[in-house]
Amino acid sequence: ALLLPAVKSARGLARTAICMSNQRQIYMGLHDYAVDQNEDVVPSYIFPGGHTWPWFAKEYLPGADLDP
Repeated sequence: ALLLPAVKSARGLARTAICMSNQRQIYMGLHDYAVDQNEDVVPSYIFPGGHTWPWFAKEYLPGADLDP
């Protein structure tokens, strides 16, 4: 019972680290997209056909589950 708070704290820190890593990977992927597109950023609106930013950036975010 005494270890439970420590385990919860460690679990929370691990989730924070994973989240920060995921955010960094998304940032790096979007940055790479912009570099390849002559500094154009990923579009933030919905194109005809329903394409949004994940569709444009998917090749720059390998392994990411970006399906809505």
